[in-house]
Amino acid sequence: GLAIREVFKYPEVEKIDVVDIDPQMTRLGKEFGPLKRLNGDSLSDPRVAIHHVDAFNYVMDLSRANHGLRVDGRGDQALLYD
Repeated sequence: GLAIREVFKYPEVEKIDVVDIDPQMTRLGKEFGPLKRLNGDSLSDPRVAIHHVDAFNYVMDLSRANHGLRVDGRGDQALLYD
């Protein structure tokens, strides 16, 4: 959520695909008060699409071009944006 908050500072960003295999992690970012406040409730933004799948497979299956990509330090989560 924190990275999404920062990416949305760029007005040209229209959509962000968040990929995390663990739905509990995205639920935490959307519902846990302290995290929700820190990330500016960015995971609830209508421009965010959350995918609970393996990030490696998601990236390998992308058929679209012109994406930005951020993979977090754990290596099992990716943030994609046009």
